[in-house]
Amino acid sequence: MNVNSVIKAQGLKAQPLPQFSASVQETRPADGIQLSDSGRKASLIEAMVRVTPNEEATAKLVECLSLLPAEALERVREYGTKFEIHDKDADNLPYYARLLTKPNQAGAYSPTANVVVTDQNNITPRILVHESIHALDMALGQPSAQKPWTVARDVARQSRQCIRPYATHNSAEYFADNLAASLFTKEKLTSVLAQDLRTETGLMGQSKQELVANHVHYHKEGQQQADPLAAKLCQRFWEVMPQYPKATPRPALTPEEYKQVLVARAQAKRQP
Repeated sequence: MNVNSVIKAQGLKAQPLPQFSASVQETRPADGIQLSDSGRKASLIEAMVRVTPNEEATAKLVECLSLLPAEALERVREYGTKFEIHDKDADNLPYYARLLTKPNQAGAYSPTANVVVTDQNNITPRILVHESIHALDMALGQPSAQKPWTVARDVARQSRQCIRPYATHNSAEYFADNLAASLFTKEKLTSVLAQDLRTETGLMGQSKQELVANHVHYHKEGQQQADPLAAKLCQRFWEVMPQYPKATPRPALTPEEYKQVLVARAQAKRQP
């Protein structure tokens, strides 16, 4: 399927639109203090951290999520999303973080709780950027469930032209995986992989060789080669993202509130 035909199906015509720049921009918050783009990002991320074992873990989280555009972080914050860094082996792990106990899971986003969780020993942008984009998807009203993303995912699944097989699992994963990959340059990903391999971070049950093989195309340049349709959609998405309407904010649930939701769901299922 032609890339432009899929783009047109969504009505995203070429026009002058704001683009995110890697250069330092100045922004003036309400208190009148000027912050650099990196300072603005750090402030947004730190405001969303709800659970962390220490300042070092928080600093790592800030570094990871700073790959995201500030406007994307702003949308996630406004939606009410929180970030939590846990010890996956702890006895008091919240129910929405229980996925971390699985050997192939080092991070997760719970749309019900509206919380992104990661294990304290597996803090890496490879995982956190992907999970954060799931939160961004919700904050924008789930564009992943709409054309052209659903069409592009079907094309990738049928043609097997994708950055990695997991990206074609469903349209939400196609959306998150491809947008995450589009934020990595080949040089940046190589640096991240080298660090993760040294520290055995985020292996998720894979051998080191499997991890490397699974990320051959997990960067902007590789994406353009493996899935040019996704590359085009990602470029267009980041251009028009500021124009997306805001979803109704959903404050992150506490562990107790989340437990109450699970109980209510279980009771509803038992009713005739």
